[in-house]
Amino acid sequence: MGNDIGLLIQGGLMKFWGALAVAGAVLGGFFLLMALPAAKGAPQEAAAGAVAAALAVVPYVIFRVVERSAAHRKDDERFEELKRLLEKRAES
Repeated sequence: MGNDIGLLIQGGLMKFWGALAVAGAVLGGFFLLMALPAAKGAPQEAAAGAVAAALAVVPYVIFRVVERSAAHRKDDERFEELKRLLEKRAES
């Protein structure tokens, strides 16, 4: 039962960070479009680009970590089941 709760929480985290990654990409693009015309030189343009990239990239990276963590958990469960089946077969 505890494992089911963990998977439910993991699924909720994936949805949350997935939505945040999309929102970050949109917000980063909007920020870049608004900041570039107002920039008064290359350093300000570079700073705007860095902030826009961070808004898009950071939530995406966290989303991918959560996604890989869920996949790793499923792989661990499959390996444990395979181990139990092989031990059961060896006993027979």
